[in-house]
Amino acid sequence: MKLIEFLSKTCEIPLPYGTFHLIFLSIFFGASIIGAIIFRKGKEKSLRIFIGVLWVVMVVMEIFKLIRNNFYIQDNTVVFGFAPNCLSYQFCSLPLYFLPVVVFAKEGKLRDTFSLFLGTYGLIAGLSVFIFPETVFDEFLFSNYQTMIHHGIQVLTGFVLLVRYYDKYNLRMFFRTFVLFYLTVLLAQFLNELLPAYFPECTSIDFFYISPKTIREFPIIGNLKQQILNCSFVLGYIGVFSFVSFLTYIIPSLISFNKKCFSIKKEC
Repeated sequence: MKLIEFLSKTCEIPLPYGTFHLIFLSIFFGASIIGAIIFRKGKEKSLRIFIGVLWVVMVVMEIFKLIRNNFYIQDNTVVFGFAPNCLSYQFCSLPLYFLPVVVFAKEGKLRDTFSLFLGTYGLIAGLSVFIFPETVFDEFLFSNYQTMIHHGIQVLTGFVLLVRYYDKYNLRMFFRTFVLFYLTVLLAQFLNELLPAYFPECTSIDFFYISPKTIREFPIIGNLKQQILNCSFVLGYIGVFSFVSFLTYIIPSLISFNKKCFSIKKEC
């Protein structure tokens, strides 16, 4: 019960680019630069340990979040109430499942594809929340810390992996990350259609925030989701994130004049 009470402590909702937000921006942007410098030519084993430790922190924080979202106190008794909308499957949740591949898999196409995904799509997803945190800040103290730490680790690991391995990547590998992203979006939309049939009382199921059955405001685009066909929104969602991720992929190559990363014939 004490754990539930601790996780349910409330606070004033942090302001975007207020003190709370700026502290975490400074910590993780600084850590990302330092980490990239250290691991650019560092030992592979040390990088795996570093990524593994950050993944464990992310998982522990996620478990505590699931506890807070699925348990509550009623009449001095801890009550379990399953919240399907709080399952850990959002765009920003993918590092929970993909980082272990980078940590434990042998060198090869599989590990390279997942590391490039985390260094492009994953990095952009984390940055999106860091830059536009309006939709993640709430009145729960732990929730605010968890979301900043989670997305901070996402930015940190993504940037370190991109800098570490960018001269190995090529266009064929990026295409594989696109296919991987498409499949994760496809699964999200499948869950958006499937789970409401089993949990009709839960009206906020919205994995990847692309469900046609929920109303949601987004930074910059507002309620565009409700103004166009869902298929058009999902295709736009895939296209925008893929385009920005592709820019993230090619910019380091342009800066370093690394022509190999524009090749489609071999892994670089």
